Amino acid sequence: PLPAMRAEMPNLVAALASAVQDGAEADALQLLLQLRRALEDVELPADGLAHARAAVERCGDPALQARGHALLAPLLYTAGHADDALRHAEAGVRRDLLEGAALGRALHALARVRWRSRRRAAEVEPLLDEAASLAEDDAELLAGLLALRAFAANAAHRDFARGEALH
Repeated sequence: PLPAMRAEMPNLVAALASAVQDGAEADALQLLLQLRRALEDVELPADGLAHARAAVERCGDPALQARGHALLAPLLYTAGHADDALRHAEAGVRRDLLEGAALGRALHALARVRWRSRRRAAEVEPLLDEAASLAEDDAELLAGLLALRAFAANAAHRDFARGEALH
């Protein structure tokens, strides 16, 4: 529950700091990936983001590192670090390392950051198409893709009926 997540945030930040200090960056990223959905609603404070960045940058597992980049990108954008968010989102799309829903999530993260910072449907729609083809049975990812398509339909194409149907 989100209230519990808010209450536990100091412990999460401490766990991230400890993991990075102990060289357990993979553990820090696994923890963040498990909390991914909650972190979209309960922001990591600045020191938590710093530890998350360090974990991503130092992670020795390239596939996990790519997933970490994709996870971190929207969090950084929300925190006001648009350029850094875009850099992480692009680094997360590793077609050579990720497949299936994991690659779909990375493409979705890149599409979200690009949409929020540029509002160019032509840039994000191909990413959404590719992500949808990889989403498999991931209902949460599919819902996120549909929502982003709806925003593009409304804002870029002025197709409000389509946007409403997609939502």
